[in-house]
Amino acid sequence: MQALGLVWGDVDAQAAGFHEVFTVMREPSHYDARHLFEFWRERNEEGGFVIGRHVPSRPLARLMSHLVVYEPLHEGEDFRARIAGTSLLRRFGRDISGSKLSELFERNAFEAQRDDLRTLLRTGKPCVLEVKATVDGYPALHFEIVALPVLAPDGKTPWVLSGLFYYDWPARFGRPGDALSQLDGEQFVTELPPRSASATATRVFH
Repeated sequence: MQALGLVWGDVDAQAAGFHEVFTVMREPSHYDARHLFEFWRERNEEGGFVIGRHVPSRPLARLMSHLVVYEPLHEGEDFRARIAGTSLLRRFGRDISGSKLSELFERNAFEAQRDDLRTLLRTGKPCVLEVKATVDGYPALHFEIVALPVLAPDGKTPWVLSGLFYYDWPARFGRPGDALSQLDGEQFVTELPPRSASATATRVFH
């Protein structure tokens, strides 16, 4: 156990009883995830969210440890984590800054994540997921992922900004029944192991 909570290394992601359920959400419900989402939407209305201008920035200072920036490589054949906050240590067990998705995940999981990132960049639509991980039916982790299309520092090239927000870490939460917490109801499960022993594969973005 780390001071900030359970790390992925404490959960056997390759055990037969381990799996994750993902629920697609229209908008985030976690307080900090909502803050990121609203800030991103406001910047888009003003002409675009630009890496280096809007992140890092004072309005997002308290969220920086939860964020990762992905740069597409070779027209989206792979993606590199340019900036990765310390909260990502909990999921991957190490600093993934500078790492490529193909280095973090096994082939099937990598291809799924790469295709999802490509789709996000092509459509320009954000993706929000609620993730619940269990081991032998017992809760292990509960978090939200927010993945957003943004612009590189040149203000033109599409990149991806993603946030990972845990429910059991000190944070604020949306009120029960808040419209932002309504789900679309689409769910799916994955049990694909990543290449790194410290993380299981998510269907999208982390």
